[in-house]
Amino acid sequence: MHPLGLEFAAPMKRALPLMTIVSIVLSAGLAFGHGAAPQVKEIRWPVHGDGAVWLVDELGLLDERADGYHWLCDDTVSALVGFDSAYSVDATGDVWIVATRAGVYRTVDRGCTFVRVEGPLTEHVVVGLWGHPDRPNEVLTSTQTLNIPNDVWRSTDGGETWTAGGIQASGRVRSVVRSPANPEVIYATHGDGASRSSDGGGTYLPIALGPPTEAFPDGLEVLPQEFRLLTAHPLDENIVFGLIERFPASFLVRTTDGGANWTIITAIEDAPDSMAFDADGQRALLANPFLGLMRSADAGETWEMVASPGGLGCLSVAPDGAIWACGRGQPRPWVAASTTDLGATWSTALDVYTNLAGKWECPAGSPTALACEERCNPGDQACLDGLFADAGVADMGLADAGMDAAPDGLPEPQPESTGGGSDDCQCMPGTPTAPLGFGLLVLACVWSRKRDVLTP
Repeated sequence: MHPLGLEFAAPMKRALPLMTIVSIVLSAGLAFGHGAAPQVKEIRWPVHGDGAVWLVDELGLLDERADGYHWLCDDTVSALVGFDSAYSVDATGDVWIVATRAGVYRTVDRGCTFVRVEGPLTEHVVVGLWGHPDRPNEVLTSTQTLNIPNDVWRSTDGGETWTAGGIQASGRVRSVVRSPANPEVIYATHGDGASRSSDGGGTYLPIALGPPTEAFPDGLEVLPQEFRLLTAHPLDENIVFGLIERFPASFLVRTTDGGANWTIITAIEDAPDSMAFDADGQRALLANPFLGLMRSADAGETWEMVASPGGLGCLSVAPDGAIWACGRGQPRPWVAASTTDLGATWSTALDVYTNLAGKWECPAGSPTALACEERCNPGDQACLDGLFADAGVADMGLADAGMDAAPDGLPEPQPESTGGGSDDCQCMPGTPTAPLGFGLLVLACVWSRKRDVLTP
């Protein structure tokens, strides 16, 4: 029996098992024609929104307005590069930036036209955008590109120019957390370990890569691809929570000294999706795709299962202190909802995709109007069925030729596959894939090349 109270009948392994990965694929389903089974991946509150929320989806952006949510399709950026994250950098709502598989794109007309930012990020797969709460023009992003060094990048001019933090990781940047207690403090995990910045992302120094080997029942040291950061404490810049992803249990870990040392809090027979603290820093929620919701009332020291309406993920704290979550898996409890009582009750923001108020409004002939006018709204099955009727296969809304080409004729940057956790599966042309069980994964990769497989 391990000191954490878990008994393991078989040796621990470093990665989530194949069947777990396959079950994720199966539970998500295939989303044909840019729709049918969309899923929120990020919840944001733009500086211009006066409390309104953005739901960043695999298929674009949902913007909350007085009459409901309006949809901006991802094809307005490009039919080929994906839509990973969106961030508003001005108080008027005119200027945004979007992270994609082929660099950063920028709009200065409220999303009606997007232009790729030329510079060092054009050759990169760009993942995530993390803004500074006091300086809207200052934002971080990270890269996950194969065969070239990856880094955490900073812009101080609203996304027009970007500077690397100097990590120069040989593998992808896996997670980034900005401390809400001190936004100058940044934590990151990447292919070469873990790092911390004390100057807003200008420079980084190495920190410990999780707990020491002897802390684990398997006696294995932590590998970079196993370590993912979850969140930082709202009142203490030195307290950060992370996850060591292994099978049959992942390990929730914590540092209280800014990453110099890490300790195991508990073992969890799942890989938690996200974690969020209440404003007091004493109560927190942890979302698990399969186990459900966990709650702590002592700053993350101990955890208990709580009733959950279904699969939940992407926990995020709103400006008013409410904790939001997106629905995960099938059946999905709702698209997005919020709680003010640590998950005891939920207030639904959007129940199903078919209840969208409409598409994005842009002038006739604008790139967004042209790109989105032929697209089915997410969840509009009747529209999607019409697309499939002729040939019996999905019309992805993409050109038949050149699917793997990035805009402007540039080769599309490819994400790195590092092995390890379930989020390490990436799709790369020409990459050999194991037979049998991985056949489903191959199928998933084929569709996700067109951004239409949505996994938790």
